Amino acid sequence: MQETAAKLRREVWTQLREAGLGSIPSNTFSFYDQVLDTSVMIDAIPGRYRHLDGLDRYSAFNFGRFPVD
Repeated sequence: MQETAAKLRREVWTQLREAGLGSIPSNTFSFYDQVLDTSVMIDAIPGRYRHLDGLDRYSAFNFGRFPVD
């Protein structure tokens, strides 16, 4: 998933540059939505998800459940 996300970000940045933008905007990609991204960025995460890391935390917080092995 991380590899696909990186590829998508590169493709969008390339398209924007080729379209002639003088500067590339940031945060044009999200795994789910910008509100969740902001919550994670400012560490507004409920305690029940704090033991998780990375995409496990993001996904569990997003979908209101714990990741399944």
